[in-house]
Amino acid sequence: MNMLLAVALTFAAPPARAGSSAEVYSLQVQRRSADGEGGFPQLGQGASTMVLGFLLRAPGCLFMGLPPDALRTESYSDDKGQELGMGVGIQLAQGMHPAPMTASEQAIPLTLSIQRAPPPGTLKIRYKGEASLTCADGAKKSRTEKADLKKSAVVESGPFVLRFAPMNPNAPNSMLRLDVEGPLRQLAHLRITDSTGRELQNGAAWQNTRMMRFNAMFGGAGRPFQTYIQSADSANVELEWYEKTKTVQVPVLLETGIGL
Repeated sequence: MNMLLAVALTFAAPPARAGSSAEVYSLQVQRRSADGEGGFPQLGQGASTMVLGFLLRAPGCLFMGLPPDALRTESYSDDKGQELGMGVGIQLAQGMHPAPMTASEQAIPLTLSIQRAPPPGTLKIRYKGEASLTCADGAKKSRTEKADLKKSAVVESGPFVLRFAPMNPNAPNSMLRLDVEGPLRQLAHLRITDSTGRELQNGAAWQNTRMMRFNAMFGGAGRPFQTYIQSADSANVELEWYEKTKTVQVPVLLETGIGL
């Protein structure tokens, strides 16, 4: 049989490179029977695997994704100093996204998939390695003033196209539908205001931008992002995006109690 254990965590991280840090937020152990029941491949007698979720903070990195061979493992050991193997993989945590979406304050939710869970009786585990992150680079800005929104309008700025259309053309002051096309993963900031400076977007501008990038990161790449804004006769559109990427190496230093 298979048993999924969610365990209590205590956390301490050794000091890392200035400004970067890693913090455990979840730990799951998948304990498997010797006969490999449940459709999982057999890894060995009583073999178990583990998924370790952590937040990685890398100041100055607007996270774009993980390059191939994104993880270099130096050591993975228990509290007795026993090395537990090097079969560790890294990926972006599904259903979560970096927040807040600024280049200076960003917590990136990642998971380590570890082929060998610690043996029974282990109190702590320690992991040391280095992650490679694909980060945005080469910031560009643009501003379009007094775009006419009385009818359907199209605003082109840099690599992005914004299409505005009334939800109900026959109703005055109808909400406007906004479709944003372009490389949304590279979008850092979008702000839409009327002639008085009033925000037309529903919710904070950074939150809308975050959702656009999240949508592109998880299967929405190449598709427009659709949202709705308040009506106005005209609008000012501010855009900031990144036209390049760079690879940044960040240390991953984790020590956590597993509560077993």
